[in-house]
Amino acid sequence: MTEKERIRKKILGIRKKIGKKTADANSIEILKKLFRMKEFCQAKKVMFYSSFGNEVNTEKMIKKSLELKKQVFLPKILRGKIIPVQIENLKDLVRGRFGIPEPRNMNYELRTMNSLDVIIVPVVAFDKNCNRIGFGKGYFDRFLKTQKAIKIGIAYNFQIVKKIPVSKKDVPTDLVITEKNIFKRRK
Repeated sequence: MTEKERIRKKILGIRKKIGKKTADANSIEILKKLFRMKEFCQAKKVMFYSSFGNEVNTEKMIKKSLELKKQVFLPKILRGKIIPVQIENLKDLVRGRFGIPEPRNMNYELRTMNSLDVIIVPVVAFDKNCNRIGFGKGYFDRFLKTQKAIKIGIAYNFQIVKKIPVSKKDVPTDLVITEKNIFKRRK
């Protein structure tokens, strides 16, 4: 087992055990921090991920962004790649690959793929320099490599580890928001 796999297994085990009440309360604190950030407030095109299990819940973030008239995109996996698809409503989602909600339709334009302002990135574990571990499939790393947008990871404070082993294919986030802190990447 690699160091990344060991970290992923440990953190996912902890995350699986947190209660819904704690997860919801922490998700609300993360939402408050995100919606106060200048980078997010100024963003017009925002991409979220669809949360599942005990991940930081993005549903209220998506709803609030739609209410604020932001253009909201969610990932759809197509031929092994993430395609950002704009949604108008959470009813636009269906269970996709891996059981994760994704956009039903394919209303996307290739020109939007590089014009996102902010991308909210799922995180399994991270370090204080915003290096992250995801689920290990590499979808987000491959996608993020092509994006100029501000990349913001959202996670619970217990998901922080001392150091994430990094390879050339890994893409760090610019920021990570937890219920307690905001970490900024040192360049």
